Amino acid sequence: MKYKSFLLLVFCISLFVTKSFSQKGYYKISNGIGISGGLTQFNIITDNFSTQASKGFTGGLRVSVDMPPKRYNLSYGMQFSENVIEILGRPSLLSSETEQIRYKLLMAQLDFALHVKLFKNPLCIMI
Repeated sequence: MKYKSFLLLVFCISLFVTKSFSQKGYYKISNGIGISGGLTQFNIITDNFSTQASKGFTGGLRVSVDMPPKRYNLSYGMQFSENVIEILGRPSLLSSETEQIRYKLLMAQLDFALHVKLFKNPLCIMI
C-alpha cells in the first residue's frame, strides 16, 4: 500500500520526461503505404529443356517514410510472386511418352530503398 504513491509518482515523472524529450513537433512527418499487384508470364529460354510459358501473379506491400529536414526519403517493402512453368519430360523412368510437367516457383523479396529529393515532395529519384 505504501508503494502505490511512489509508483504513481514514478509513472507521472516518466510520462513528463517522455513527452518533453520525445520528437519535437517542428516538422510534419508523413508516411505512406502502397499495395501492388500484377499478372506475370514466366519462361526459361534454354537449349537444354523444352519449356512452355505459363502465367502467374505478383503482389506486395511498400511503406515510405518522409523525413522533412533531410534531403532523402526511405522506403521498404515486401513482394510475393508465384510463377508456373511447364517442362517437357517423362512422368516416370519406365514410361516412353513425354508430357508437360508443371513446376510452381514461389518467390519472396524484401527491399530497402533510398529516395533523393530533387525539389519538393513528390519529385524524388530512387537509388
